[in-house]
Amino acid sequence: MKLPTETSNNRLRVFISYSRLDENFAQVLRSRLIDSGFDAYIDIHDIVAGEPWRQRLHSLIETADAVVFLISPSSVASEMCSWEINEAELLGKRILPLVCQETQNELIPQRLQRLNYIFMETAEKRVSEFLKLRTALEEDTFWVREHTRLGELAGRWDRAGHPSRLLLRGSDITDAEGWRASRPTTGPEVSVLQSAYLAASRTGETNRQRW
Repeated sequence: MKLPTETSNNRLRVFISYSRLDENFAQVLRSRLIDSGFDAYIDIHDIVAGEPWRQRLHSLIETADAVVFLISPSSVASEMCSWEINEAELLGKRILPLVCQETQNELIPQRLQRLNYIFMETAEKRVSEFLKLRTALEEDTFWVREHTRLGELAGRWDRAGHPSRLLLRGSDITDAEGWRASRPTTGPEVSVLQSAYLAASRTGETNRQRW
């Protein structure tokens, strides 16, 4: 089984968050995304038996360039789906809500209501709306990929206890600061951890220059 890694390939990586009751839809969507040139992941395929599942889910979301959340009555009521969206928000991921079953709007969390939906709850919509999904995923590709790369570096630094050896240095800091300043309007937010990582990298570089 091939699992996503930081350097696996140049395809955009998409994590699909879904309720178990929507598994068939998630499977079909994953296949269509893969056929369209994306790396698409769902937990049933990409968590090995015996793995710590919560840790692995975090890793799948962390290494994703975008998270597609399947909206249905069961997913908006699911604690696990809510946890996955929380992780995606903490990591500053681009979140694309996709309606796979008609769902009363008042049941959908406010944090998803503020985003633009993609509607694929009927067979008639699944062709045209899939094209919209592809377009949304491919928007600002370079910036989003850099968001993922810096997110992975920041996560590694955080898990290791903030060692200076894992900070950015020299021109890499300037490049990262330029990346942050050039955030497109449709780009995902720079996460708190990413901001802390860039700040620590700049402080470390300033201290080295003083010495």
